[in-house]
Amino acid sequence: TTSTDVSTGINGPCGTIVRRITIYVDSNVNVNAGPDDTICLGQIATLRATNASFYTWSPGATLSDSNSYITSAFPTVTTQYKVSTNCGLDSMTLFVVPNFGINLRTDTAICWSDSIQLFANPVLPGSYTWNWTPSTNLSATNISNPWADIFAAQRYNVSILSSAGCQRDTFVNLSVRGYRPKVSVDGDTSPVCFGDTVTLYARVLAGTCSQVS
Repeated sequence: TTSTDVSTGINGPCGTIVRRITIYVDSNVNVNAGPDDTICLGQIATLRATNASFYTWSPGATLSDSNSYITSAFPTVTTQYKVSTNCGLDSMTLFVVPNFGINLRTDTAICWSDSIQLFANPVLPGSYTWNWTPSTNLSATNISNPWADIFAAQRYNVSILSSAGCQRDTFVNLSVRGYRPKVSVDGDTSPVCFGDTVTLYARVLAGTCSQVS
């Protein structure tokens, strides 16, 4: 840290008023362009620099604003961004990795207490990891196709990360469309001879989810 003494004067009707001020310069403060980051092709990243007053980012062709401390970057290839300021120069690298589509179970309504298998399968071959949330009534949270037991409407979020570092987030909505009916079967329970006919009756006692078959 260094200091500089500066004298300022103001001329007025009563003479000149002189005041001495000291400006401290901290030589240990350096601009910070932020950490390296990874995005999927087609995504937008936010770059944020700190510890300076004036900023100039380059290359500016893939930036929303090259003269702000915070800017949006949308490169199509891995790019090193440099920021030049009144406190020095720094850089960060934004890695661009292949994006991937997802074959996802559509939103579905099922009967109360039934089970349904979810799936979120990347269409691009490769190695992936999954994280389903919440874990409520799920058979697993780290596979592509867990089973879910449904007792109430639920939204399941899934985050998929490729081995290249591309992360995609999506979700599935499950809803309850009714209760399975309770079926009562009645008929004549007295003994019958071989070849006789017995009439049976099936009654739906409760439920709105499906028909008796």
